Amino acid sequence: MSSCKIASLNVQGINHPIKRKKILLYFKKLKASVVFLQETHLNDAESLKLSRDWVKQCIYAPVNKKCGVAILLSKALKYDLLSTYSDPNGRWVLAVIKIDGSTYTLINIYGPNKDDLQFINLLHEILLLTSSDFICLGGDFNNVLDPILDRHSQSSYKSHKISCALTQLITQHSLTDIWRL
Repeated sequence: MSSCKIASLNVQGINHPIKRKKILLYFKKLKASVVFLQETHLNDAESLKLSRDWVKQCIYAPVNKKCGVAILLSKALKYDLLSTYSDPNGRWVLAVIKIDGSTYTLINIYGPNKDDLQFINLLHEILLLTSSDFICLGGDFNNVLDPILDRHSQSSYKSHKISCALTQLITQHSLTDIWRL
């Protein structure tokens, strides 16, 4: 793959047509190839409205009011979609694509905003089943790896178990946190 821009944004709801248009325009100007959106709050019908203009395909996990995630794939990206999977609770969506003979697993997540080791264990299970050449796991984990580096105030931070579990997940699956490069 010559060049692929991947972007991610927690949109905190994208139901309003003007907000949706502004967000899609922002990613069009950015020339993003792949976009991960979290907290879309979109149902099936509304999710289809994301497949416009520069977006060739929208893979999503729909919900009624909470959560919701989507992966937007640009028309400029030359790929074959091999498979998709999504969480019925709108917490994650996965797409396996093939580009230039290599397979890529794209996983967009919106993590629970409470300590939930089951969610991290589920991610671990999903990653164990992945047989792609490359994995891109992104989104909003609603957590941090290092509260000292990643938070302004550590006084209210209580998710040490989740931070440790995330660090272990990264290590076990040879992932790289791009913010740590």
